[in-house]
Amino acid sequence: MNKVQFMEGLRAELAVLPVEERETALKYYEEYFADAGAENEQSVIAELGTPQIVANRIKGDFYGNNPSAGAPAAPPKASGMPLWLIVLIAVFAIPVGIPLAAGLFGALIGILAALFSVAVAVIVSGVSIFAAGIAAVVTGILMLAAEPLSGMLLGAAGLILIGVGMLITLAIIRLIPVFIRWVVKICKLPFRKRGAKV
Repeated sequence: MNKVQFMEGLRAELAVLPVEERETALKYYEEYFADAGAENEQSVIAELGTPQIVANRIKGDFYGNNPSAGAPAAPPKASGMPLWLIVLIAVFAIPVGIPLAAGLFGALIGILAALFSVAVAVIVSGVSIFAAGIAAVVTGILMLAAEPLSGMLLGAAGLILIGVGMLITLAIIRLIPVFIRWVVKICKLPFRKRGAKV
């Protein structure tokens, strides 16, 4: 037997393995022969044994067992709970799981509605403060003829109210997209794949 015959026999014996595993093993032995050199071909074959023996070692490593020479490697055994036990647990979990899920969903909706209500209330407050500021400025301008000092003070207070109202309204309007992204992110959590970034 020469190197070509050995590699052909090994390829045939490893046909049961996935392509990537098979090609990795074949490449390793091609390099092994190349490192030894053509003059040491027979000593490498004598050292390794038959292609069947080498293939059984490779399959044993792949499947996690150590088959005897010439015996095909056994496929890996499935582990985990039996299907009937999974179904039984699911049936008994339904009376608890559905109300629990509904309660959690209701709580989440309640929290989101409360946050939305607070945001709307703050926006309305900001707009109200802004409107009060405009009214104070107009009233201050009208009072300038009769009582100049009171009119100027009222106008200045109105300008401050306009600034505060605009600041509150714009701040909340800026925060609404952040709030919506946060809500969407929370809603996606139950559906994301493990290890995936949200």
